Amino acid sequence: MNSVRLPIVNMYKDLGVLVCSNLDFSAQVGLVVKKASRVSNLIFRTFIIKKPDFYLHLYRTLVQPLLLYCSTVWSPYKLKDCVALESIRTRFIKRLALRCKVPVDSVMLKSTAELHGEAAVRMFERLSTLGVEDYLLKIEMNGLEEVVLP
Repeated sequence: MNSVRLPIVNMYKDLGVLVCSNLDFSAQVGLVVKKASRVSNLIFRTFIIKKPDFYLHLYRTLVQPLLLYCSTVWSPYKLKDCVALESIRTRFIKRLALRCKVPVDSVMLKSTAELHGEAAVRMFERLSTLGVEDYLLKIEMNGLEEVVLP
């Protein structure tokens, strides 16, 4: 551009989301897992309270927003990314059960997949109230006959 070579960028950060040139968001998932793990560890290093509700409130307030920020853009589809995100929740539950001396089964937190699904539904509802879904999801018949398999 104007005799200046533009650099080739394989990955860039936009609004806090790492975007790779091939639209693979594994680096973003790794970053989110790292941040959420740090905050989760910080919660358990900072407080020595024996009430599970206190820790659940902190998790929902401090960790879940990290797992959900712009998740409609980078929502994981690879198994390894889903497992990495879910490991944050399971590790938190185990540490909470150990700290508060409650059974692991008694701690109820929504899975990361459920949270991402709910976030996607909320985004679609926002778009539909604005009337944008007609432009994004315009479905037209293509004139082909329906094929019925025996």
